[in-house]
Amino acid sequence: MIIRSYVHADLERVTQLTIDTFGPFYEDSFRPLVGETIFANQHGRWRDDYRK
Repeated sequence: MIIRSYVHADLERVTQLTIDTFGPFYEDSFRPLVGETIFANQHGRWRDDYRK
């Protein structure tokens, strides 16, 4: 395994990796736990939030 420092060119891939990693939590665990209304108001655009 080679570990290297982050470079800006990594941003898109790291962001997508983060979305893929946290997707099951938001969609399969958190959404059913809090319900659609709360989820939509608090985290309905969670993918866009990570991209920002």
